[in-house]
Amino acid sequence: MYPRNGNALRLSHHVPADPNQTVQQKDNRMSDDKTKRGWQDRKRINVHEDYELSYWADRFNTSGRKVRNAVAAVGPMVEDVRRYLRKQRQVDGPRA
Repeated sequence: MYPRNGNALRLSHHVPADPNQTVQQKDNRMSDDKTKRGWQDRKRINVHEDYELSYWADRFNTSGRKVRNAVAAVGPMVEDVRRYLRKQRQVDGPRA
């Protein structure tokens, strides 16, 4: 039976998948690990990465500056940025 505080479960999480890799190496990965891609990453825009800014600017058919301004105004969530840019186009007119 596991202890009530769940320590046994937490400790098992830190066992490295690769036996040659130490626990310390595994835990020192950066949170923006480019090998870890999932649904969370697809729903956010990281304006601090040039390749992401370029991708989203092309995807929204606008400039990187406008994407950066939209993220500053409404946050990094893709749907929020999309709605914001649509509203801006209605006010400013289509992109030339």
